[in-house]
Amino acid sequence: MNFTLGEEHQKILDCDDHVLVVGGPGSGKTSIALLKAYQRILKGVNPGERILFISFSRAAVARIVEASNNTQHKDLNRHLAVQTFHSFFWEVLRVHGYLLGCPMKLKLLLPHDEASLRKGINFKHADWDKWLKEREILFKEKGLMAFDLFAEKINMLFDGSRSLIKLVASRYPLIIVDEVQDTGTDQWQVIQKLSEFSRVLFLGDLEQQIYDFLDGVGPKRIIEIEESVKPTRFDLGTLNNRSPNTEILQFGNDILLCKAKNEPYKAVTKIDYNGRAADRDKAIRQSIGRVNQWIKGNTGKLPESIGILCSWDSGVNIVTSALRNGSSPISHKVLFDETATLLSSRFLAFLLEPKLPHQLNSDIAESLELLSSLFRSYGTSGKLRKSDDFDSWSTKLRTSDTLTNTKLFKALVVLIKCLHTQHFAGDPAKDWMLLRRYLKDSAVTELMEVERNLQYLMTFNRGKAIAGGLQSEMLKYGVYRNARRVLDEALAEDQLLFGVENLKGIHVMTIHKSKGKQFDGVILFRAANHSSFVWREDPDPYLRSRKILRVGITRARNHVAILNDRFDVCPILSNYKFQ
Repeated sequence: MNFTLGEEHQKILDCDDHVLVVGGPGSGKTSIALLKAYQRILKGVNPGERILFISFSRAAVARIVEASNNTQHKDLNRHLAVQTFHSFFWEVLRVHGYLLGCPMKLKLLLPHDEASLRKGINFKHADWDKWLKEREILFKEKGLMAFDLFAEKINMLFDGSRSLIKLVASRYPLIIVDEVQDTGTDQWQVIQKLSEFSRVLFLGDLEQQIYDFLDGVGPKRIIEIEESVKPTRFDLGTLNNRSPNTEILQFGNDILLCKAKNEPYKAVTKIDYNGRAADRDKAIRQSIGRVNQWIKGNTGKLPESIGILCSWDSGVNIVTSALRNGSSPISHKVLFDETATLLSSRFLAFLLEPKLPHQLNSDIAESLELLSSLFRSYGTSGKLRKSDDFDSWSTKLRTSDTLTNTKLFKALVVLIKCLHTQHFAGDPAKDWMLLRRYLKDSAVTELMEVERNLQYLMTFNRGKAIAGGLQSEMLKYGVYRNARRVLDEALAEDQLLFGVENLKGIHVMTIHKSKGKQFDGVILFRAANHSSFVWREDPDPYLRSRKILRVGITRARNHVAILNDRFDVCPILSNYKFQ
């Protein structure tokens, strides 16, 4: 962990009260928090006690884990509990949730399953309150716990039992809360209640508060913390440990403050491209090589990681298509809304499971139900009609053996019959790809859509978890007997963080999803209608847009490149000079 301990950092270590540390990206908040944790451990911890570090971001958790493994105190890591809010809350709910009147054993309602059940609607929809009531019924009657209920239910438990607050707090003499400016009302109230019995170190940066469109998240959170918990406040300002010897942070701050210097910023470049699709895609591919060259020229070595960041998912789609479809496809990983991908993966996992001739009708019916769940999640009128059709066909097939002559139904019959005699290789990756080819070759719109959705499932560490679980099934039973259960367990584990993201290589995502991450190089893709730097309904001088853009800029350690449509003028960038 490369970190220079300054005077202000030492004051933080010497303070025995609740502490609030505010500072910009790379100012050392995470590093000083880790040192504070080690200091508390060295003072002595009782059996069963651990220092808790919680964050919204799995990337932030990955960073603290990596940093903790590169210190002289790594033998103390057994006393650290580094978790996301979700994984911490789930630990408490799993043990004590029954006190809320739900079934003894709680089960996770994974986000993609929730999206399917609510038919794609969100909190802006007129039927949102109706869905909230339905979600509460699922919790009370079936013990299904949606992620958005975690903090609310923990608060209900704590409100009903002061002894439970003491019990949970007794395990954690020090709690470190990352990105506290983005805590919602319920999350903040949980921490507030624990702070009566545990010391809390709050880490925050108001200039990175880009989730204030969410319910309960707002700029007053830091004020609430200071008024309620009365921590000692330390301001690390613009200290820069992330991108020293560059002007990346200065560029980000100048973007935020609407000012510009009269010369280029060190390690910040702009690549202009022609807006035509072919020229744009070529520029996207070439930008990676150019960033590699710039970083090697300045540091003497190639970057281990590059993040290509877009404003919206449509920009992500353009970038990934460009990287896949060149004469030499460029390997990369994608982070985006995966609802359709994960529901499609359950359909494929079902196909991996053993199929017997006498179960043909029930297997086809189940296929239709799985497809219905996928199409229902899109929430559009056309997809919802298809979902209803699939459910209707499934019901008829289960009750009266009534068959339909649609192209999809015929294709499912052929596919399931083929699986009656299909001998899988026993290699999960090969067998997964074999089924994807079946879907692609079916020439049926719905099945081909499922195949397209599956392109990015086996990325990050969950691919290893899924493949490992499937391999165990094959070794134990000689077939993929419980493929869907293996898949769901791996995805639940991934959602709760037990597997941490590997950020080496090339990663494509939105700026919002990049928060908490760091890359050697960052490419900010700007396209007028797909990845504009100016957000809708954000008036001049575009303060919200500038704050979001600054987050993307400050993800970089060594270099930032702006990939810019030369024929579309960006009002935010117009006054800046680039190399």
